[in-house]
Amino acid sequence: MNPRLVKEADALQAAGYDVDVISCQWMEWQQREDERLLRTRGWRSHIIDFSRGRHPALFWYSRFRHHGAKRLYAAGMQNDFVTRRAIGRVAPELARLAATFGADLFIGHNIAALPAVALAARARGVPAGFDAEDFLPGMKLTESRPIPLDRVNEQVERRSLQECRYITAAAPLIAEAYHRHYGVPLPTTILNVFPLAHRPARFREPDPNEPLTLYWFSQVIGATRGLEEIVRAIGLTGNRNIQLHLRGQWQPGYKLRLHALATNCGLQASQLVSHGLASPDDMIRLSAAYDVGVALEPGRSQNNSIALSNKIFTYLLAGNAVIATATRGQRLLMQELPDSGLCYEIGDIETVARQLEQWERDRSALERFRRNAWRYGEERYNWEVEQKKFLAVVEHALAKGKIAA
Repeated sequence: MNPRLVKEADALQAAGYDVDVISCQWMEWQQREDERLLRTRGWRSHIIDFSRGRHPALFWYSRFRHHGAKRLYAAGMQNDFVTRRAIGRVAPELARLAATFGADLFIGHNIAALPAVALAARARGVPAGFDAEDFLPGMKLTESRPIPLDRVNEQVERRSLQECRYITAAAPLIAEAYHRHYGVPLPTTILNVFPLAHRPARFREPDPNEPLTLYWFSQVIGATRGLEEIVRAIGLTGNRNIQLHLRGQWQPGYKLRLHALATNCGLQASQLVSHGLASPDDMIRLSAAYDVGVALEPGRSQNNSIALSNKIFTYLLAGNAVIATATRGQRLLMQELPDSGLCYEIGDIETVARQLEQWERDRSALERFRRNAWRYGEERYNWEVEQKKFLAVVEHALAKGKIAA
């Protein structure tokens, strides 16, 4: 369920490497999706399952161990033994399992895996790499006070990143943030784009007789995701021929609140449509059924402000016009995508409403934006282009040879 990890494993396996993926999971829907995905992959998967239903002993043991370690860390006991148990529910199990593999390179994809790859690589005398999908020190909300877990994460990163032969990052500003914060060499940016094979075979032609459709997706449909703004913007248009489609699992109680807001804004029930969770491999194909993709990052943390979510890259490959909030990261990206959509200041729903009205009236203008997005996805923002940078980073890391004990 980590698309970046899956894409890297696919790329390495296709390039002739022998690939083992070590991961953990505890939710049923993740288990179902992983089982489906693994039927189509050529690399080997090793899963630490600590779900309550399948492995209750590990579920409860890891829960109490993790909780206890965090309390000890907060009380000042910040040695390696406590830190490695406070960083993740099954971080010790990940480290033990990783150490059993005679790999030439260990790559980590989240904070709990980082000490595991550093320990395994050190024991084998081989290099380690780390992919920073987010800037962890900037994850907390701007208005929030630091908590002990923030110090755990930073302590682990500060120590383990120094042992990594390379670091990659999901956005240019995330790479710069890691470089400045930890003093590591500037990480290589590997954008969170997707394979061309995931897109439809051809561009979807417009149908002026159908409603203008907007689309947003995530694992969770919930508050503070910007959805209230897009509902209010549709309400400002007063146009009943605009629909908002949402895909994901509803946060408890939020569906009623958002529908109530939609009603208060003058939307009809048919203008707000929800869809269930789907496989990550299907996201682009599903998105292609709609006209406009919305990327409504609220910028409530430093990381959220500088990150690039997978939404915009999904929309480009699907041939959707894009509506994106002008966070620091998204503004820079949208400047590289002229005439593919709207980048608006958070809260400026009047500008969004005017754009929606224009696209609903002038479907030929909407088609131009959609075709531009499709072209950007085809020519630049796809995994076929981006994986070349990733494979070059791996080849360079391996070319330096083993690490002296």
